[in-house]
Amino acid sequence: STAVLPLIRQKIPGAHLAMLVKPYTAELLEHNPYLDEVIEYTGDFFRDLRNLRYGRYDTVLFLYPRISLALLGCLAGIRTRIGTARRCYSFLFNRRVNLSRRRMDKHELEYNLDLLAPLGIELSGKSPGPIFRLSSAERKWGTDYLKGLGVRPGNKLVVLHPGGFGSALLWPPAHYAKLIGMLAALRRVKIILAGGKGEKQLLKRIADDSGVSPLVIGGDLSLRQYAAVIDGARLFVSASTGPMHLASCLRPRLVSIFCPINACTPSRWGPYTKRAEVLMPLLPECQSCRPDECEHHPCMEKLTPEKVYQHCRKAIIGGTG
Repeated sequence: STAVLPLIRQKIPGAHLAMLVKPYTAELLEHNPYLDEVIEYTGDFFRDLRNLRYGRYDTVLFLYPRISLALLGCLAGIRTRIGTARRCYSFLFNRRVNLSRRRMDKHELEYNLDLLAPLGIELSGKSPGPIFRLSSAERKWGTDYLKGLGVRPGNKLVVLHPGGFGSALLWPPAHYAKLIGMLAALRRVKIILAGGKGEKQLLKRIADDSGVSPLVIGGDLSLRQYAAVIDGARLFVSASTGPMHLASCLRPRLVSIFCPINACTPSRWGPYTKRAEVLMPLLPECQSCRPDECEHHPCMEKLTPEKVYQHCRKAIIGGTG
């Protein structure tokens, strides 16, 4: 979503730009140079309505349309309401863009940019990527934190994020364990195994099965602290997750592991950077996962650790970090 901000700022330099976001993502917008205000979406309809009315906003752009949000924009008296044209509540928008995300024919970021057309903004040339900025103080914190874990300036740091929250099929834990063992044999490589608070058992299992001793970070950091750790890495390995998109805004190279389900396609959800390698099992694309009916199940096992290692090694040895 943040990719729309520089284009709006360029078109309307004096605009006051605000983003309405859930509280857990608000910290991702800190230090954003294009943003004037962050409004936290509480989920309390009348409280959120009061906040929007108080702001006296002229225009709202619904990048993530939901009927409750569309009602908020309308009842808050926001004059220009931009949204998609194909929803049952699209009558609540008075500037409608005819697009369908179901076709999966472009990246989610590019669908968001299409919604800028009613503002007179049409993209020519390369699309801007997502915007996430760390301060110099946060980068120093990350350097000091890694030093405390025993990571030295000469080390080549690899961060692996094996978990996810059910939006896509994941690579097997046993494959991550084998990959860690292979990477650990490379000269000067230091490995961090990371995840959220609910993934500590997964991380312990992978670490134990790897036969080496990777550093483990189990959800004890804030999003911005985790970003500072990722920023110090040469390589970030993960599935299709929020941290993958965070890493795409930072300095490491990426190896991103995707499943062959159509709704999870990397052409729509992949990392928006040229520093990424996207890997998938070499299987036909499917519309949904039906294990009992699928001749390729379990499909993610068919992407071997050896194959992923080849791409990781190339990123580590040939990357600039």
